[in-house]
Amino acid sequence: MTTHQSANAELVIPAGRKERITLRLDEEVLDHFRKLGRGYQTRINTVLRAYVRQQQGAAKGR
Repeated sequence: MTTHQSANAELVIPAGRKERITLRLDEEVLDHFRKLGRGYQTRINTVLRAYVRQQQGAAKGR
């Protein structure tokens, strides 16, 4: 497991199974992540994981 920390957030990347897929993204979204350098696909996955967890938490609060 890898942990990265920012000013207001902590990123935890769990070791686990990943599935290779084809995903179409808007050019500006992909450009943004690519400009961040190596590991951009991992960062995209992390953003999506955070969104899923937020949605799951919101669903529990209903």
